[in-house]
Amino acid sequence: MADSILSQAEIDALLSRGGAVEPHAQLTTAFKSALVGTTAHFQVLMPHTVQIEGPYVEQVQQTLDVLFMEDAVVMPAMIGEGVLFAVLAFTEAQQFADYLGGGLKWAVQTIFEGWIQHLADSLSEVNGRYMPYQLKEPVRLSRKQLGQMEVEAGSLLVRHAVCWSKNCIEVCFFIPKATLGRWSPHPSEKAARGTKQAAPAARRTGKAVFSPPLAVRTAVFTELSSPDDTKGDLPLDLVEDVLLDVVVELGHTTMTLQELMELEPHTTFALQKPAGDPVEVLVSGNCIAKAEVTVVNDNFGIRILDIVPEKDRIPGSPGV
Repeated sequence: MADSILSQAEIDALLSRGGAVEPHAQLTTAFKSALVGTTAHFQVLMPHTVQIEGPYVEQVQQTLDVLFMEDAVVMPAMIGEGVLFAVLAFTEAQQFADYLGGGLKWAVQTIFEGWIQHLADSLSEVNGRYMPYQLKEPVRLSRKQLGQMEVEAGSLLVRHAVCWSKNCIEVCFFIPKATLGRWSPHPSEKAARGTKQAAPAARRTGKAVFSPPLAVRTAVFTELSSPDDTKGDLPLDLVEDVLLDVVVELGHTTMTLQELMELEPHTTFALQKPAGDPVEVLVSGNCIAKAEVTVVNDNFGIRILDIVPEKDRIPGSPGV
């Protein structure tokens, strides 16, 4: 394994702060649990064995420009009702992008999309409630911009060292104090957990536990009636304000995956429609009209040439 990105002295210092991070034991547990899926996520991307050290949780005492000595790539993410910031030093983000042979933005998104997903799943399990996640676009911030980010006392920085072959990068998550409060179980959830744990405790005492009888009564349902067929079909104007996507298809073609991957700027290929033929106007995948392409106020437009009969445009329509 490659040498750790953190020195032994730094690791010892982080471990010695056990009392400081103990209130966030659930958060640490969630980060540790997420590493199983995250390691597998990295392993799919790389031919070398990947090892992740951490999480190392520390309270943030300085502004971020002190913690990161160079520009950084920052990717905001929402998990549940809280926001956190995934952070990579710019040079290490570029190193990872060069290794994968892709662009910087793509590489950062590739790192964090799997990581955040597994972290959200772990937080959901730890807190006992579903916590959806959403990723934002990664941005490069200068040290000056990092220093302008608000750092409230009690915020946390969670560090990881991701190592493969002879390479190591440090992956960090900055978690504002406000987010920590939003990720904590609500009082009602804590009470519910206490109730669930009370029953096994009572069984261990060997005492019988009685609950009051429940009131039970027969359910009564009203009779369902079928629509009156004598009134004819329902008026179509009931749904006339429903919005539909209208697609104009100039043509289409079929190509192999290899041909698709070889596409470059200025590549041309033929469509399966003779020149001069009208284009098709589609709604929900069904052709409703034929048209020709025009220009309307410097925008592409179409002129309807032929309309598909109403009985064929709308399934179940009575026709004209």
